[in-house]
Amino acid sequence: MASNPESVDKILDQTKRLADNLAFAFDTPSGVPYNGIFFDPPRNDGSTNNGLATTGTLVLEWTHLSDLTGNQTYAELTQKAESYLNDPKPVSSEPFPGLVGSNINIETGEFEDASGGWVGGTDSYYEYLIKMYIYDTTRFASYKDRWILAVESSIEYLASHPVSRPDITFLAMYDGKQRIFYSQHCRTLSNI
Repeated sequence: MASNPESVDKILDQTKRLADNLAFAFDTPSGVPYNGIFFDPPRNDGSTNNGLATTGTLVLEWTHLSDLTGNQTYAELTQKAESYLNDPKPVSSEPFPGLVGSNINIETGEFEDASGGWVGGTDSYYEYLIKMYIYDTTRFASYKDRWILAVESSIEYLASHPVSRPDITFLAMYDGKQRIFYSQHCRTLSNI
């Protein structure tokens, strides 16, 4: 419970104002937003694609804003963009069940590649899948299903353990079905 409801209302008003000003980023043929936008006058940077993490991490905050305000527009904008990530096209952009490419075409909503991993620029999308399910287990049950697919595929196809350090799990990146033995994150079993 907030100790100062008046301050909370002011912050919510500012949040709505910010979202209203940012909403034009979603004014694309597919609904996948532009990442680079400018305000005076409102315009985009002319990009033809947006990244997986950038597109996939807007959904929680904007959905919560809709829930707080009763204005479903915020949720609808981000959930439309998210729908392309959760039902990827073309089929080849999902080389392993639940694991998708990194770049989404703003015009069509289709993936432009089948490269990715649990690295910067992509991993946040997977994190937000499970966060959305935790946020509302009824409305976002399908997000959990996508997360489980991604985790199971990561364990089956991407995980390995160095012979000299079986306590370390390494997750490879991928380009299509080819594994790339490079990673930006490391966890030991004792940290999990």
